[in-house]
Amino acid sequence: MAFHGESAVLAHQDTEMDAAPGRGMKPLSETDPCSAVVVTGVLGGRRVARDLGDLGVRVGSTLTIVRRLTGGAVAVRRGGMTVAIGALLARQVMVRPNCA
Repeated sequence: MAFHGESAVLAHQDTEMDAAPGRGMKPLSETDPCSAVVVTGVLGGRRVARDLGDLGVRVGSTLTIVRRLTGGAVAVRRGGMTVAIGALLARQVMVRPNCA
């Protein structure tokens, strides 16, 4: 468990895709626009997970990358809502392609 000031992987789902070269997890910040992804993990402490959870971004969530914004932020759609995730948070959200 991570304490204040420490970073840890809070959640992670092992999948066969994680082991496939080039098709495993990568940060949300490195995902191409117009792609659908599944959140597989969140790096950071409890506050990071809470902040992302407040935006509806949780492990298992399916997101569509709408576009990249200035400064490294990413606009994502979840359900009928589009939200912007800042560059720092986008680097802490691990995703995999949604091939379903």
